[in-house]
Amino acid sequence: MVGIVGSGPYYLVVRPEALALWWPRVERNLPFLARKHEVRTYPDGSRAVVCGDLEALKVWYRGLSRG
Repeated sequence: MVGIVGSGPYYLVVRPEALALWWPRVERNLPFLARKHEVRTYPDGSRAVVCGDLEALKVWYRGLSRG
């Protein structure tokens, strides 16, 4: 439902069924993602945070997972 994919740039993808639970947390913590990033919305309802730095995205995602 939520995961990191890609081979550069990297995507933290939130599937439509997880949006209600995860997306408010993602939006609230976007200012803490220290690298250049963008948010994309897809026709199926998925949303993604796109970042070129995999390690920065992983560290940021771990912070999201902890709450």
